[in-house]
Amino acid sequence: MKTITFYSYKGGVGRTLALANVAKYLARFGQKVVVMDFDLEAPGLHYKFGLQHKSEKPLQGVVDILHTFVSQGKLPASLNDFMYEVNIDKTPKRGSIHLLPAGDAPTGAYWRKLAVINWHTLFYAEPAPPGIPLFEELRLWIQHDYAPDFLLIDSRTGITEIGGVAATVMADMVVCLLINNPENLEGVRAIMRSIRKAPRLEDREAVEILPVLTRIPKDADVSIENKILDHVRLVLNEEAYELADTLNVQEIYILHSEPSLQIQEVLAMDGDAKPENSPLLQDYLRLFSRMIPRKTIEPYLEELITEIKLLYFDDPDEAQKKMEALVNFSNHPLAYRSLLKLFEIGRTNPKIVAHFADRYLSLTSNPDDELQKDFLLYCISPLELGP
Repeated sequence: MKTITFYSYKGGVGRTLALANVAKYLARFGQKVVVMDFDLEAPGLHYKFGLQHKSEKPLQGVVDILHTFVSQGKLPASLNDFMYEVNIDKTPKRGSIHLLPAGDAPTGAYWRKLAVINWHTLFYAEPAPPGIPLFEELRLWIQHDYAPDFLLIDSRTGITEIGGVAATVMADMVVCLLINNPENLEGVRAIMRSIRKAPRLEDREAVEILPVLTRIPKDADVSIENKILDHVRLVLNEEAYELADTLNVQEIYILHSEPSLQIQEVLAMDGDAKPENSPLLQDYLRLFSRMIPRKTIEPYLEELITEIKLLYFDDPDEAQKKMEALVNFSNHPLAYRSLLKLFEIGRTNPKIVAHFADRYLSLTSNPDDELQKDFLLYCISPLELGP
């Protein structure tokens, strides 16, 4: 189980939306995902997944688990009462998403339970505060009972005890979302420094940190965008008072602004959106290909590709449509290569092939040299053959 925490120093940077989209992306390719809402004072994941007002009884979640612990001195007997399955497109190749929400926010009962939790006692009581062992036990409990491939955590904003646990004790990777202003940059820098030096259990590797800059206009000049990235690196890598704490951030991903989200919020991974029509979807695909090893989705991708190839004999147009959709949402060389083979069989217009070749290069951090060559040969071969 790989645990990825999504953190931001302040709200309004698209943290929860990014998490919901990566959960949908993983489920599309056969992964079992558990999502946990640790943003207890402003929870929103149950809205992103359409679970608000859908249950016959009030939602229960992290706050209810903690309330039981502080009031009774023990954890609940089972996680089943706190986990909710998210409806996704069901086919044999699809994975699953289970949500452990914060609770039944924003009801009065939720706020009363949250107010009872004494964070100082949980994390600073003498001689042995129970908070860190409690959350490590919760992580292992989820791993044992649900065996997810990925645990995604939506962390609280700011510098808080529970945010620190989500980013250090529980996480294998922390995705730090920020915008280009002093309070965000300096706040995220402080968190990144603390994550680096936080103690880890002996069997856990160091936390990987991935900074993501958001709310950059898509129509901004490339030179301006590069200047912004240089400025962000400069601030994050500023020399610390203790030199050992100084960061060396080189890799920063960007999530551009999506104007349509100001009118209505939707998940980019829902529906049949094409990357060329959605700057944010393009950015998500770049980010996800960095976060998630290719080998994770390849077995499921290969099965889907085989099914599409078999469909080609009966319905070539539908097979090509499905392969293009698979390219749109996987951004994986296997899908591009399979699409190119369909193009070759059907002798597709080289301009269409060039369009997909350009998309591949624009969305891929480390392009496959052989695949680039194959795209190029296809596009120039009609010119070489002559009339």
